[in-house]
Amino acid sequence: MSNEKKRILTREQFIKGSLAGLVLVGGAGALLTGCSETAESDSPPANTNNNNNNNNSEIAAAAWPFTYQKLDPDKAEELAFQSYLDGHG
Repeated sequence: MSNEKKRILTREQFIKGSLAGLVLVGGAGALLTGCSETAESDSPPANTNNNNNNNNSEIAAAAWPFTYQKLDPDKAEELAFQSYLDGHG
């Protein structure tokens, strides 16, 4: 064996380094949120669906919360299987 010293990383050093990295990444993310555009209103955009514009961001959001509907397990199973066979799932 050579006289080289092996650098051993202790658990404490690993945790301190990991936390420091997380703080740096989190701080950079917090700074980048200031670069985003702010919405002028909290409501979803109106649905202006014309043939020249296929932008998905203009589709109105569904009402929330959705109402509960009991599902038929056999029908759901058949629909899922057919969707899998068609390549949509």
